[in-house]
Amino acid sequence: MNDCKDCREAGGLVKYIKEKTGIPLIVTVRSCQDLHLQLTNSNFAIAYIGQHDTPQWTAYETVSKRDDVNKYAFLDTTDANCAKDYPGLKVPGFVFGRAFD
Repeated sequence: MNDCKDCREAGGLVKYIKEKTGIPLIVTVRSCQDLHLQLTNSNFAIAYIGQHDTPQWTAYETVSKRDDVNKYAFLDTTDANCAKDYPGLKVPGFVFGRAFD
């Protein structure tokens, strides 16, 4: 699997902004591979897969701004093909990831 330099740099920037503002941000990933890397390399991550014109997206965006969820990395992609990597996932849907275990 490739190193995904852009993922590391985006992750560092997001961490910096979260620390300075206290507001969790949603990071849009460009590929299914980037999504997988972010989910497996973050301590706690949640990703939304689907279009942004749904009630699920609105709820996701609202939750990402709460103060009590700042330890989570929030990710999203509109590429519905990424759902095939997660058995049983229907679009729109959510995937959780973590770097430990």
